[in-house]
Amino acid sequence: SLESGAEPESLAANFTGEHRFVLDYLTEEVLDRQPPQRREFLLQTSILDRLSGPLCDAVTSRHDGQATLEAIEAANLFVVPLDDTRRWWRYHHLFADLLRVRLQHQGDHQVEELHRRAAEWYRTQDNIDRAIHHAWAAGDGPWAARLIEDNADALLLRREGATLQRWLDQLPAGLVNTRRLTLARARIAIYGGRLREAEELLDSADQTRGDLTHPVEEVDEDPSGPLDDLGPTTDLLRAYVAHMRGDAQTAIDIAARAATEVGEGSITGLIARWHLAAGPWLRGDVIEAEPALAANATDWRNVGQYDRAALSANRLGRVHRARGNLDAALESYEQILDQDAAHTGPDAPAAGVAHVGIAEVAYERDDLATALVHARLGIS
Repeated sequence: SLESGAEPESLAANFTGEHRFVLDYLTEEVLDRQPPQRREFLLQTSILDRLSGPLCDAVTSRHDGQATLEAIEAANLFVVPLDDTRRWWRYHHLFADLLRVRLQHQGDHQVEELHRRAAEWYRTQDNIDRAIHHAWAAGDGPWAARLIEDNADALLLRREGATLQRWLDQLPAGLVNTRRLTLARARIAIYGGRLREAEELLDSADQTRGDLTHPVEEVDEDPSGPLDDLGPTTDLLRAYVAHMRGDAQTAIDIAARAATEVGEGSITGLIARWHLAAGPWLRGDVIEAEPALAANATDWRNVGQYDRAALSANRLGRVHRARGNLDAALESYEQILDQDAAHTGPDAPAAGVAHVGIAEVAYERDDLATALVHARLGIS
């Protein structure tokens, strides 16, 4: 192409495996010379951006993925290792382009089925982002929507609303306007401080309150998140809006009503009790708030919800500080690090709020060096 007068930079920028000379070379000199079984493996796994033995086994319905990848690498078949342990590879992008073009010629239905298998494997590995990618590639929008629904609460709890919003932006209106996803969008708006937008979404969810029809296929799930208790969750989100506006009594009244609709040990019930504990703090009644917040933090830890436990314990620390008890406040923040961040990880929000709390205690004690260290850790 360069000898024929092509512009080098333009050619390099637009060069893909679909260019005729590359396609001819890779087809005649590489792909067609492979044994049939290996050629089929190459074609089927070309839908993957990254390759591993177990993932390839899931996609090809075979059991020789690791050995085949190692053999392909030994044969210099345009496969690039991504780590030093030979667990993950990728195809050279030009070779992958060729394989995908050839696979596409074999029919869309096979490609869709391969993507479904990849999506299911990633789902079992809790890599929901890749699972959703392959569900979309399989043309299965309802499954992608269900995956988003099933994982929305966990993402929001980790403050990964931007990731959830990116997923939601891919959905057509008929799938994103389900009641569960409308509530998820309301939570994103609340956490972002967009209270008017949140109220509009909650109004929309309320319009379907008596109609639980759902365009996404239902599956049997353990009801462990707010999106499994739609009615009370809608109420509690309104309580959160009231809380954000400083209207403690409205938040308490709504939470008390929601608490009567759910079990005490349910996630939604614990959220209701958080509002009942935080409401008094919001209106300045720190004496009433202190034991209620302490109990709520303990309840969250008992059910393994350490992110939520950290939020309650953080509020408890603020109550202690409001009462002038800096030792108790410091203990609350250190408990978050020892008990909650130990489960959620040192870079999770639980650790962040704990470090900020410790910084605030140190600041009040005029220990500015310690305050600066923990403030920086909290920000990161």
